[in-house]
This record gives sequence, structure tokens and C-alpha cells, in this order.
Amino acid sequence: MPTRVLVIDDEPDICDIICDILRAEVDETVAVTSAAAALEKLSEGYFDLVISDIMMPRMSGLELLKVLRPRKPKINVIFVSASNSDETLAEALEYGATDFILKPFSKADLIPLVKKYVALSKICRTNT
Repeated sequence: MPTRVLVIDDEPDICDIICDILRAEVDETVAVTSAAAALEKLSEGYFDLVISDIMMPRMSGLELLKVLRPRKPKINVIFVSASNSDETLAEALEYGATDFILKPFSKADLIPLVKKYVALSKICRTNT
């Protein structure tokens, strides 16, 4: 099964940057610019990993995670945020975020996280 990552950020340029970084690491990246579009994509197929911005209009990444967790309890979610607020990060972890990375980030920051959580996803797929 190909490795698939869903990227969610209301800024298309950030989606493009993340997808470019991941191009050599995963088989497919799907980028959307809203949480609503992300929920639609998640209902259509399997993803090994979700990388999402926290602060987005209409539905935040945290609100997305609240909806997503009951539907897909095992999917790994990495949040990307410009805010290093302890309260926001604690809330993200409380709702089931797997990890987080602060903007601005580099390829060297993102790639190890993606490799780690994609590998965990493959292990979970193999053992179910």
C-alpha cells in the first residue's frame, strides 16, 4: 500500500512547501486548505499521516482533531503552528495530536517526524 500524507494549511504556499519537502519521502501527498476539505479527503481514503496547521479560519486544527479522533483513532497527526503557546500545545496533545512542529521549520525538522510516524502507521497496518 502506498504511503499517503494529508497536508492541511489555509496558506497554499505552506502546503506547497510541505509537499515539496515530502516528495522524496512518501508516495503521495494530498494538500487541502481547510479542515472541512480535510474531513472530506479523510472519508474518501486511507492516510498514514496528517500534517495540519492549528490556526485556520472556520474550523481550527484542534476542532478538526476533535472530529477526527473518534472516526480515525489511530491516525497520527502532527500539528504545525507559529504559536509556541504552552496552552495551545497542551490542548493539542490532550485532544490526541501525535506531535507538533513550530513554524518556521526546516526540512531537517520535518523529515525525521514524518519518517517516524509513517513507520508506526505501517506497523499498525501490518498488525491489524
